[in-house]
Amino acid sequence: MNEREIKRQKLLTEMLGGAAESIRATPSFAECKRLIEVNEFELVLISLEEEGRRLPLSFEFWDVLKKSADLLGLPERAKELQRRRYQSRVAAQPSAAVDGFATP
Repeated sequence: MNEREIKRQKLLTEMLGGAAESIRATPSFAECKRLIEVNEFELVLISLEEEGRRLPLSFEFWDVLKKSADLLGLPERAKELQRRRYQSRVAAQPSAAVDGFATP
């Protein structure tokens, strides 16, 4: 394994490990950690994405998943994760209406 691949694996381990911390309270957490240890990054990404559909997770969570998909060379998955990242940001925005009245 060359130095570039070693760096890529280390970066993916750190990024996906951090994202997994967001789902610590779920049954999938232990499996994600195990998969990270054996460098099964695409499976970790899938598992985290599934949990993300069930939980209200942050923009940062989706951003890490999108960047991980890019590093893994998964452009279609990265595109979907970018969409989810955007949706999480929009969902976090305060509503423009309060009791039916628009706020300035």
